[in-house]
Amino acid sequence: VRGATDVTGFGLLGHGLEMARVSGTRFVFEADALPALPGALDLAADGVETGGAAHNRRFVAPLLHVGAVVGPELVALAHDSQTSGGLLAAVGLDDVDESIRALNAEGVQAWRVGSVQVGEGVALI
Repeated sequence: VRGATDVTGFGLLGHGLEMARVSGTRFVFEADALPALPGALDLAADGVETGGAAHNRRFVAPLLHVGAVVGPELVALAHDSQTSGGLLAAVGLDDVDESIRALNAEGVQAWRVGSVQVGEGVALI
């Protein structure tokens, strides 16, 4: 693991932006790879959003790129300050698959949700 943070108050995009800034890179999240709790996407599609998400949108907006095919409900969830308390970890490319297997074997759910690239900011594609 090269770096990690708990995904809480700043949402996935806010914490991803903080990690990207510190490392001088760009974090690119794949919208269709993001896990969501049952019903969360439906609520987001209905316009339900936390107050913290509005602050997170303002924080991330100057350095955020959202792909044309990403639905607004996914954008809302990626900004949401209410998360399941997961960790965002930057893992070396050669170690990703084995890290996920090892965590899953221990009963810890883990997913590859994006990549670290040259550039700055965050993207949701």
